[in-house]
Amino acid sequence: MALSIATAQSSWTEVTTAPTQSGEAKLEILSQSQPFTATIAPFEAESHGPVSCDPATSMTLFEDFSNNLIGDNSVSNCAPVFDCNTDDVCFAPNGIQCGFTITNIQDGSPINELGLLTTGQFGSALNFVGPFWFSDDFVLTLDAPSPDVSFDFASFFGDELVDLDISDEFGNPIGIIQVTTTTLDMPTAITISAVGGNIGEITFRDFDLNVGMVISDLSFCVPPTVPTLGEWAIICLGLMMLIFGVVYISASSKEVVTA
Repeated sequence: MALSIATAQSSWTEVTTAPTQSGEAKLEILSQSQPFTATIAPFEAESHGPVSCDPATSMTLFEDFSNNLIGDNSVSNCAPVFDCNTDDVCFAPNGIQCGFTITNIQDGSPINELGLLTTGQFGSALNFVGPFWFSDDFVLTLDAPSPDVSFDFASFFGDELVDLDISDEFGNPIGIIQVTTTTLDMPTAITISAVGGNIGEITFRDFDLNVGMVISDLSFCVPPTVPTLGEWAIICLGLMMLIFGVVYISASSKEVVTA
C-alpha cells in the first residue's frame, strides 16, 4: 500500500497528507573499513543532543535550520546546495551556519534542487532539509573533519531503507550503515563516531526512489574560531586605546599629586 502511494507522489509539493505508519527505527552496519560506532535513539530522548567536543581543540556546531525565510508549517523547493552562502527563497546568506555543505544528488528528478520542510508541515516535529524530489539522494560534507556527527533523520514514508555511506576527510571509506526510517513526527536521532579518526562526508542513498528523506538538528565538532585580519586589527586598536588610557590616567594622577 505504501509503495503504490509513494509512486504517485514524487516531490514534496505532490504530498497531501502525512502517512499514519510511522515505522520502527533500526540500524545495521553493512560494512566497516575503519573503526566507527553508530547509535540511534528517539529524538526526544534525554540521551540525544548535540555532540560533545573537546573544548581544548574544538567547539560544537549545531544547526536546526530555523533561520529560514518561509516560516512554520511550509514546504519549498530551494537551491541544489545549502551552505552559509546560500541566497534563495529558503535561506538568506548566513541563514545557515558556516562549516558544512549539503548537496543534492540528482537521480532521475527533472530539476536539481533541495527542499525545506518547516515545523508543523505534515506533522513535522522539526525544520528538515533534504532532496525536494523523492528520487534524489544527497551528501553532507564537512568543511573540517569531525570525530562525531549527530543529526535527526526522517522520511515521509516510514519503514524505508536508506544507506549512509561514511567517508573520512580524504575520501577514504569508513563504512556503510543502513537505517530503517521513521516519519516526520517521530524522527530518529543518529550519532556516528569515528574511532581514532574523523568523518568528512556522509552520503544518503535510498533504494525505493520515493522515500522523501530529510535531516535536522545537525551537530559536529569544528575548530575554534580564528579572528580574521580585520578582527585582529580591531582587537589591536582596542588594546592600544586601553594602554593609552591607562598611561593617560597614570600621568594625570601624578600631576594631581605633584600639585
